[in-house]
Amino acid sequence: MLRPLFSLSESDDIFNLPEAHPVRRHARLFTNILHISVKNVDELEAQVAPTVFKYGERHYRPDITPHMTEENVRIFCAQIVCTVFDFLRETEATPKCAESWIELMRYLGQKLLDGFDFAKLTAERKISINRNDHHLFLML
Repeated sequence: MLRPLFSLSESDDIFNLPEAHPVRRHARLFTNILHISVKNVDELEAQVAPTVFKYGERHYRPDITPHMTEENVRIFCAQIVCTVFDFLRETEATPKCAESWIELMRYLGQKLLDGFDFAKLTAERKISINRNDHHLFLML
């Protein structure tokens, strides 16, 4: 579903792309976000939310906007949970673990959409607050 955004065909092998390709860059960024999220799971709001929010803001662009929907973000987040479980040992893949990953990905997905919505509202001049006060995100 996201392949066209990165100019990839169904036959392109993501793992054989050059390191500089945008999809590889995005994968590295998102992997880093996941690493920081797991490492700071008890401090998500303070340590992770600002980064994910900013990442959402950066996705407000004409070429991306039609694809930045709640449905697509949910599908992406669900796929992350499935991928994580593909790599877990059977003893690690517990219902509690699944619940935790689902909750984490819902949180990250919502922060991503919050940043995107904030950028959209700001661009449409429907909201105007200090950009550093993103934690005060208000829908007017």
